[in-house]
Amino acid sequence: MSIYSGVKIEENSREWKKQEITKEIKVEKLGERSFLVVENGRKFVKKCFKGFNEEVLDDVFNGIANWLHLRGVDRVQRLVRLDVDEMCVYAEYVEGVNLREYVAKHGGRLGEEKATCVCLEIATVLKKALDKGVIHRDLKPENVIITQDRKITVIDWEFSVRLDAKPRVPIGTLNYIPPEGRDVSELKMPGKYDVFRLGAMLNEMITGKPYRTLTSRNKILVELVSKTSS
Repeated sequence: MSIYSGVKIEENSREWKKQEITKEIKVEKLGERSFLVVENGRKFVKKCFKGFNEEVLDDVFNGIANWLHLRGVDRVQRLVRLDVDEMCVYAEYVEGVNLREYVAKHGGRLGEEKATCVCLEIATVLKKALDKGVIHRDLKPENVIITQDRKITVIDWEFSVRLDAKPRVPIGTLNYIPPEGRDVSELKMPGKYDVFRLGAMLNEMITGKPYRTLTSRNKILVELVSKTSS
C-alpha cells in the first residue's frame, strides 16, 4: 500500500494501482502538465505533478485519495492508474467539448432553459460527490465535459477535498471563488463551495459574462448567485 504525507491509498485499490500502461503509442500535449496518451486504441489523460512544492503535493495526493473514493460515481471522470514515481495519474479520456467551448459554439451564451438543464446535470454529479463527503474545489467550465450525446462528465478531481479538510494551498479561478473566502476552509458552510461556483457558471451561461461583472440591472441573477454561498 502506498502512503504519502499520511494519505493511504485504500487496500482495495492495489489492483487498480498495479495496472501497467505497457506501451504509449501516441502522446499529445493537452496542457502544461497534461497529455493525451493512446495505448492499443484506448485513450487516457496523463496528468503530471512533478515539480510542485510540498504543500501543493500534499493537496494533490489528498485529492487523488478523494477521487478514488468516488470510483463508480456516475459522470465522475474515472481514475485509471497512479504512478507515484513519476508523480502522474492516468484518467479516462472523455470525448466531447468542455463547457466553455460548448457555450462558445452556441454564440457565447445559452438560453435559460438549456443553461438550467446543464446546471442541474452538473449539480447531480456534485451532490453524489458531496454525499460521499467530497468537494470538487476547482469547478469551472473547463472541468465540465459535454459529450456528443449531450451528457455531462465532471473531470479533474485532483484538488478535491473532504468536507472537514483544511487544504494547505488555496486554488481557483477568480470569477468562481465565493466572496466569503478564497478556499473551502474559510467558509462557514464548506459544502456550499461548489454550489457558489456552479451559480457563477449558470450566470455566465445565461449572460455570457463573468459573475463579477454583474450590475444592479441584473438583480435577479445577482440575488440568485449570492444565495448560493449564504
